Amino acid sequence: MRFQALFLCTLLGILPAQAGLFDSTPAKPAPVKLSESTLQQIQAAYDDQRYLDAGKLLDQALLISGSDPRLTYWAGELNLARGRYQDALSNFMSIKTEPKMHAKAMAGEGIALAKLGRSQEALLSLQAAVSEDSKAWRAWNALGSEYDRKHDWANAEAAYGHAISASGGAAIVMNNRGFSRLSQRKPEQAIPDFVAALQKKPDLAPARANLRLAMSM
Repeated sequence: MRFQALFLCTLLGILPAQAGLFDSTPAKPAPVKLSESTLQQIQAAYDDQRYLDAGKLLDQALLISGSDPRLTYWAGELNLARGRYQDALSNFMSIKTEPKMHAKAMAGEGIALAKLGRSQEALLSLQAAVSEDSKAWRAWNALGSEYDRKHDWANAEAAYGHAISASGGAAIVMNNRGFSRLSQRKPEQAIPDFVAALQKKPDLAPARANLRLAMSM
């Protein structure tokens, strides 16, 4: 019977797979190696705060290249930017075992934990991140904020100093250090930080509000 069916298929010009004699499920194409240009495009969109564009690029890359840990990292960063902190935490935790991604994963994990209010865990992750990568300015910045919550002013000042040096004086870090100094009732030291933040990013509303507060003090 099998021979007759195959013979009939041949006469009708139907391939065996088409005739249902074999599994007709198409094989999934092998993942294409993730290109550096794709990662650069995702990062450029993220840096410009074009999160929708970055998400589209990421989705396309995931379809083509599969679950590359570098894409999981960017999924975590986008989830952070969108306020999806638990999802971001899951992303970062899933790539901690990747040696080349460990420092970035720990930094992202620490930031996500801080946003979730899990301060003590955040401190441990952030400290691990900066001990492995001293230029991880976002981890230093988040670490400064955690020290602020504990009123550990000396460590906060040191953390912001590292963040400013590593980031080239990023506006958000200047604002955060200014707020830390303002919280210590040091408006004369805080004002230059807020001014520097606004010079870098004139539309940074928190820095403008903090500057007004510092000047009123």
